[in-house]
Amino acid sequence: MRRHDIVDHAPAGQPFGLDWRRAADGVVLPLVLARFDSATFAAGRFAEAGLACPAQIAGSVRKRQAEYFHGRLCARQALGALAAAGDLSAGHGVGEVGVGAQREPLWPAGVVGSISHSKTLAAAVVADAARCGGIGLDIEEWADRAAAEAMPGLVVSARELAYLRGFEREMARERLLTLVFSAKESFYKGAFGAVGRLFDFNAIELARLDLDAGSLRFALAETLSPQFQLGQSVTVECRVLGAAHVASLFVW
Repeated sequence: MRRHDIVDHAPAGQPFGLDWRRAADGVVLPLVLARFDSATFAAGRFAEAGLACPAQIAGSVRKRQAEYFHGRLCARQALGALAAAGDLSAGHGVGEVGVGAQREPLWPAGVVGSISHSKTLAAAVVADAARCGGIGLDIEEWADRAAAEAMPGLVVSARELAYLRGFEREMARERLLTLVFSAKESFYKGAFGAVGRLFDFNAIELARLDLDAGSLRFALAETLSPQFQLGQSVTVECRVLGAAHVASLFVW
């Protein structure tokens, strides 16, 4: 699985870019990340950076403000990178990234994208809506044993868990479960715009894991929308981000 160690050494608070080259078609997506420390975050950063601060964020705790700020900061830079590469139609990709009813990002016209964050890392990825229907990005810290013990039954089925046991000589069980959790989160985020409703982790079932390639193939366990039908296969790609994080990306 590809690893990006630059994440551990990047200056805090300064967005930086990584190219995510999709294995399926070689398309490179502009992934922008930023390390941050919520303990030192000041709400004045919004005005300094020229980023809107919604009322619900202004009234929230410092941790949530830091997560939101750095996620939107990454999103703005990703949009700029996409426009600079000439991958957007004229007039598209301009404007703020809003907030939907389910707290999902509302992207400017002509853009699909996704934002994710952990306690210390934020990221955003965007693409031209003419080239794909949706995109989902998820970043997770590797789960410890206690967190992993809560995942069976909630995140993975008994059959998925039995399949994952075959990989425990190559990767610790906690990390395998983190991979699947992150992959299912990225699918949820990427498919949400088409599905338009909440759905559970058991909507997709792990069918194949390739640790070397960093890919997980799932089968739809139910029909979610016209675009996502029972039995359909979907693939999620994963990358290791430094020592503490893993990222997953779903594009359709």
